[in-house]
Amino acid sequence: MIKLASFDVFDTCLSRKCGSPSTIFYLLGHRLLNELELPTDSSAIEDFVAARIQAEQWCRLHTDSEEVTLAAIWNRLREILGWKSSHHFEESELEIERANLFPVGSALDLVNRARSHNQRIVFISDTYFP
Repeated sequence: MIKLASFDVFDTCLSRKCGSPSTIFYLLGHRLLNELELPTDSSAIEDFVAARIQAEQWCRLHTDSEEVTLAAIWNRLREILGWKSSHHFEESELEIERANLFPVGSALDLVNRARSHNQRIVFISDTYFP
């Protein structure tokens, strides 16, 4: 009898309505630039997305741990963009991510089947999300 069932979170149990993970950065860029009353034209948003990707890559190259944190990414991104740290940038990214997630039906069926058999369920992920 199987006592444990493990499931990867992204692209297995959950998927994004908007497609690829980087699409979140476009939505986020538009929101944040608008909130900061900065230009929201396509060039400005592209620049934001490029900076967000660059910040994450920089953090991955300059960390001693297995995975970077969202806070570290945003600390670097603030440096790149010259933005103040008092804004709620990380929370905005998480909100947009949550709003774009939906459960994958076939995975949900497997999770529910494991639950019905009283299996311990573990969700695993290799992302920087808390």
